[in-house]
Amino acid sequence: MQIASLGVASLKKALCLGNPGNGGSLNRPLAYFSFAINYYFGQYRVVGYHIVNFAIHLSTAVFLYLFIERTLNLPRLMKFRRLAHPVALLAAFVWAIHPIHVTSVTYIVQRMASMAGLFYIIALYGYAKGRTAESGPGKWPWLAAAAVSALLALATKQNSAMIPLSIFFYEWILVQGVDRSSFGKTLVFGLLALAILALVGWIYINPATFLDNYAKIRPYTPLERMLTQPRVIWKYLSLLIYPTQSRLTLLHDIDFSQSLLTPWTTLPAMLGLMGIFIGALFWGARRQPLAAYCVIYFMINHAIEGSFLNLELIYEHRNYIPSMLFFVVPAILAVRGLAYFAYAQRLQRVLAVGTGLIFSVVGHTTYGYNAIFSNDRLMWADNIAKSPGLSIPYNNYGSCLWDQGLFEKALEAYTSAKNQDRYFNLIQKGVVYYNIGLYYVRVAQDPETALAYLETALAIAPGIRKIRREYAIACKLMGTPIKVCLGGE
Repeated sequence: MQIASLGVASLKKALCLGNPGNGGSLNRPLAYFSFAINYYFGQYRVVGYHIVNFAIHLSTAVFLYLFIERTLNLPRLMKFRRLAHPVALLAAFVWAIHPIHVTSVTYIVQRMASMAGLFYIIALYGYAKGRTAESGPGKWPWLAAAAVSALLALATKQNSAMIPLSIFFYEWILVQGVDRSSFGKTLVFGLLALAILALVGWIYINPATFLDNYAKIRPYTPLERMLTQPRVIWKYLSLLIYPTQSRLTLLHDIDFSQSLLTPWTTLPAMLGLMGIFIGALFWGARRQPLAAYCVIYFMINHAIEGSFLNLELIYEHRNYIPSMLFFVVPAILAVRGLAYFAYAQRLQRVLAVGTGLIFSVVGHTTYGYNAIFSNDRLMWADNIAKSPGLSIPYNNYGSCLWDQGLFEKALEAYTSAKNQDRYFNLIQKGVVYYNIGLYYVRVAQDPETALAYLETALAIAPGIRKIRREYAIACKLMGTPIKVCLGGE
């Protein structure tokens, strides 16, 4: 979002993604507002955007530490009180340096994910502080701050609508304790969560056009997307546990599930997640409430982007909020392990060195993965190597070559994209044909061949202006009226 001044009109334009009185809409207004402010002060100099993104991530890690530390001091978790500081510090540190969050921090546009995460964890921390305050004067300012932060998170990204549900389970499992009476006391948060989800759905989903838009954009149906998401979540879990650089990339290639048995891993993936969630809710919540809450938190915060919504199948940045409590239990095990072997200092040193080595490997992976994003051409070449079956990495790699004047090599990349013919967004297929047509108009000066590609591009993505513009240029070079080219008289 670009603004030339900090006047009221410009700021309204930033919040509404355009002219507020002519089709502008409040869609993640706070995120776009931050981009507009960045642009005002630094235009296209990316260093300013990166500084803000890093500051957001660092602040999120700090509040994550504070939230975990406060949680481990809850009366029902008294056995962890002595470990609260080291466990919170370790869990927040591992979360902060984990390479799965590189796309949330380094890839500038995903500030939406990281900024929403910041306000999300501030809301949870504010609630935890207010809930454990001993007096009204100390309680209500924190609860008010939690409410404001929740609204700011929702104004940044819609998946923050799960905050009330996270608070509901926090209150029921960790504060009140799981029983029927406590469920009734905390039910208001569950009802509030459902109300907010219904409101967000009503604002952002138009039932009249939802399925129609799905058919135009996606090669899969809403049901197929829902069937695929359990397998995607298992993929996320594997990346969180085993985050090697060879497995991390911007665009992952994954087959969507056409039925419960196609591919065969669909049903086991679904049953596995259901079993873990039910076990955490009905068994773990009573016996191991902290671990149960961490599991439930991870699951419910994948619920929106893991549903039937018209979204891409898989992105690493979607783990930014769900993974916040993922390392709490491992951190407890690590701290307790080091304390347990206090009697054998040599063994304790071995464990400490091993833990430090793990940190070094994870940090080195993050550093190496981050370096890939320093150059667009390098990033897309890396994505091609890791997801060779997808068309879009080839197309975007070709665009990098085009910008560098390597037109013949760009055509080779565009042709590879066309030949792969594998997209999760069908509009992108039209862009590939447009890029090939652009080559034949601008470089090969072969308007007849260009028209064939541009006609295909128009048929797939008629709403993209640059395709119509290039089509008109090709018609002019052919000496043919545009109406005739379009099949008119």
